[in-house]
Amino acid sequence: MQSDTYNTQGENFYRLNLDYNYQFNMQFSMNFAYGTIIDNYHLHQDNQTLKQNQIRSRPSIYLSYSPFNKLNMKIGGAVEFFHQNYQDVSQSQMALLPFVNIQYRPIDKFSVTAKYHSWATYPDIGQLSPFIAQMDTLTWSVGNPDLEMSNYNEISLDFNILQHFTITPFYVFDNSNIQQYLREENSQYFQSSVNADKFKIYGLRVSFMYPFLKTLFWQNYLNLEDVNLSYNKASSQHTRFQLGSSLYYSIPKWNSMVGVGLNKFITKNPLLQGYNTWGTDVLFLMFQKSFFKNRLNCSLLYAPPINFLQYTKDTYTQAGTYEASSRFRVDAMKNMLMLQINYRFNTGKQINIQNSSLNNETTAPIKKGGGIL
Repeated sequence: MQSDTYNTQGENFYRLNLDYNYQFNMQFSMNFAYGTIIDNYHLHQDNQTLKQNQIRSRPSIYLSYSPFNKLNMKIGGAVEFFHQNYQDVSQSQMALLPFVNIQYRPIDKFSVTAKYHSWATYPDIGQLSPFIAQMDTLTWSVGNPDLEMSNYNEISLDFNILQHFTITPFYVFDNSNIQQYLREENSQYFQSSVNADKFKIYGLRVSFMYPFLKTLFWQNYLNLEDVNLSYNKASSQHTRFQLGSSLYYSIPKWNSMVGVGLNKFITKNPLLQGYNTWGTDVLFLMFQKSFFKNRLNCSLLYAPPINFLQYTKDTYTQAGTYEASSRFRVDAMKNMLMLQINYRFNTGKQINIQNSSLNNETTAPIKKGGGIL
C-alpha cells in the first residue's frame, strides 16, 4: 500500500498586548490588560485550498491585596473571545479563565498557597480540516469541523517548608479536552479529534532544593499523576511518574560549576483508545565556566549511555478488533555532547515582563515552585 499526500501551509500572525498597572497603596494594586491575536492560515492540499482566519481577544483584570504581612492574595481572571472563519463556517466561542492565588505564611519557614488557574486551547486548522488522508490500508485520518475548544482547569495547594521543600497536591478537570478517537464505518477506520467529555487528573508534585554548603546544593523534582479520560464508550486510565535529581558544585576560585543529574521523564500518556509515551530519560554531566567578568559563559554537557534508562517511545491503539502499535528509538540521547556559548555585551538593565494579557501557548504549563506568583 502506498499513499502520497502533498500539502503547503502558511500563516500570517499578528499580536498586540496592552498592560496597565495601578498601585492604590502599599497593600492594594491592580493590573488591567487587553490582548489580541490575529491568525490567518491557508492550507493547500490535493488541488484544494483551505483558509482559516482566527481572532482571539482577552480582557483581563487582576487584583493584588495584602491586608497584613502573613496574607497575600492575587485574584482575577480573563474572558477570552475566540472567533474564526473556516470555509463557509463562522464560529465564535468564549472561555472564562479564573485566576486565584491566596498565600498564608504564619512563619518565615512555612507557607501554604491555594491556587486555581485555567487555560484555553483551540483546535487548529489540521484538526478541523475535512480533508481525508490515508494512513494505511484500513485507516484514514479526517478532521472534525465541529471540534470545540479545550478548557483546562487546575486546583492546587502549595505547601512550602523551610523555603526549600514544596509539596503540591493538585486536581485537574476539563470537560472538553481534545483527544484522538478512532471509529469504524463499513470495515474502515476513521481517526478524528474529538472533545472528551471526561478528563481528570489527580496528582502530586514535590520539589526541593537543599544547600549542603554555600557551594554545594541538591535539586529534586517528583511528579505523580493518575489520569482518567473517556468519550462515548472509550475510556482510559494510567498513572504517570516523573523524577529528576541534580547535584551542583560551585567553584568560585575558577568561576565555574560542575554538576551531575538524572532525569527519568519518559512516561506513559493515556489516550482514549490506548497510550503513547513521551518525555526524555537522560543522565548528564555538566561543566560550566565564565570568562571576562562573567560576560562569556560556556557550558558543556555530556550524556553517557546508561543501560537502565529508556531510549524508546511507543504508541499503542486498540479499538475493538483494531490494534496498531509503533515504536521509535531516541538513540541521540546516547553519548550526546552539547556545547553552549553565551556572550553578554553589556550589563544593561533588568525588567519584569508580565504576560497577563494574552499569550500564544496552546498547552497548560506545569508549575513546579512555590510562592504567590
